[in-house]
Amino acid sequence: MDGGAPERKINTYKLFVHAEPIQFTGFKLFYKNDLKEPPHKMLTPEQLMSLKPIPMYIQYQ
Repeated sequence: MDGGAPERKINTYKLFVHAEPIQFTGFKLFYKNDLKEPPHKMLTPEQLMSLKPIPMYIQYQ
């Protein structure tokens, strides 16, 4: 997902990753695009580490 509100990104992660047996999980954060829509903030490291399964790879772009 190229940018978006934190809640939408978490919901998308849960929809596509949580329900499936995925071996390698990842999450991408965008310094510019993630801030375009409300609440204009990026997910925190604590929020990312609370996801199940925990992302194995996190990229900041």
